[in-house]
Amino acid sequence: MALEKLKTYKYRLYPTEEQKEILEREWFAPIRFLYNLALEHRSQLRSQDYDFHSRQLSNEQLREFSNYSQAGAIRSVLKELKGDPDYEWLRKFPSQCIDSLLNDLNEAFKKFFKKQGGRPTRRTFLKNNSAKLKTIGKKKPDGSNYINVLYRKDTVRIPKLGLVKYKKHKKFYGKPTVSTIMREGNEYYICVTTRQTFKAVEHCGTAIGVDLGLAFPSATSDGEILPKNTMLDTIDSRYRKLQKKFSRQENKQSIRRKRTKAQLADLKRKQTRCRKAYIHKATTELTKRYSYIAIEDLKVQNMTKSAKGDAEEHGKNVKAKSGLNRVVLNVAPYEMRSQLVYKAGWYGSHIEDVHTCPECGAIDKKNRKSQSVFECVECGHTNNADINAARNILIKSGMSETALGLRKTPSKNHQVLATSESIVSCFQPLSDCNSNALSSGYG
Repeated sequence: MALEKLKTYKYRLYPTEEQKEILEREWFAPIRFLYNLALEHRSQLRSQDYDFHSRQLSNEQLREFSNYSQAGAIRSVLKELKGDPDYEWLRKFPSQCIDSLLNDLNEAFKKFFKKQGGRPTRRTFLKNNSAKLKTIGKKKPDGSNYINVLYRKDTVRIPKLGLVKYKKHKKFYGKPTVSTIMREGNEYYICVTTRQTFKAVEHCGTAIGVDLGLAFPSATSDGEILPKNTMLDTIDSRYRKLQKKFSRQENKQSIRRKRTKAQLADLKRKQTRCRKAYIHKATTELTKRYSYIAIEDLKVQNMTKSAKGDAEEHGKNVKAKSGLNRVVLNVAPYEMRSQLVYKAGWYGSHIEDVHTCPECGAIDKKNRKSQSVFECVECGHTNNADINAARNILIKSGMSETALGLRKTPSKNHQVLATSESIVSCFQPLSDCNSNALSSGYG
């Protein structure tokens, strides 16, 4: 069965100094200004509830009316400000970005009312530097579509910017819909969102249980382990050294302090990219290999709560809990879960959210001999604790290992994927992993 889904590709952008000035002054700054203006306008509209209730509109009609009134109000304000000499920087602002910033504000409020995020706040120079454009514009008189953002081999044509160099490290597929230009630190990127058709792959495995851990990012019920990404530890070590250096630079106006701060931000972005790339490889392999994936529904926010306590009741083992929280966040279990969920829709897999012994069902805290060893006190079943947890997760999801015919030992062909591409597997049998990692505690 073929499904039509959205997929986003991200490329590094290399604008000239003149183009950077245009982006910062004529694109990002006006978008922040108008977003904050729309946020203030929305607050004023919400304070006048009687005007809306008297109309007896449905929630959907109310949302459309609010968005329409906001778009008209902001365009009229923008037209007035363009004639003001003090707001000369608004004159070259691409007006097609107004609809996208209003949609962003509306989505932020929807998440807030669903308790999926905090209340929308004002955009600032340090955090919000992006602009969205429609890749394909309105139709021409001859019936063909006008290409608003044109992607070429090594350059991209952007309205009011002209040709901008970019690094197209891989080809994108499907019909482009939205292009987003953003700045992260001192680096510029362009993201193209495409609508493409995904065909369900023929999975070589039926069902699998996945346990997310700390010594190993994940372990499967087949007895395979995702090795720890050692690059993250290297970056973290470098980051801590720079943090100590930054704390000794007390003069806030110092050029060296600003340089160190920029280096810290660059390292943090590099760490994020490295973590996401590693998780992408693992989640793509799992969703292509298995038709049914059972995974534990972890509450990461509760797991990483601070142990400091308050003035009346002081916390215990604060430093140890702080270190554990840092390791949990570095593994990013929620990122892996979210990637599995949306990739399952691409490749036709099913995701099921779910110190029991998988052999006899006995529950005893003494079963867990150490961080890495599980040994049942009732039947004597012994296994790696992470692999044992993955088997429990699969059983709790309602799927039987015996009925599915799952193998009890790692397959010799665990590196063969159910795809036309020959990709080396991210997962390894437990015996191939470094024994030092098993005794390394939680990280």
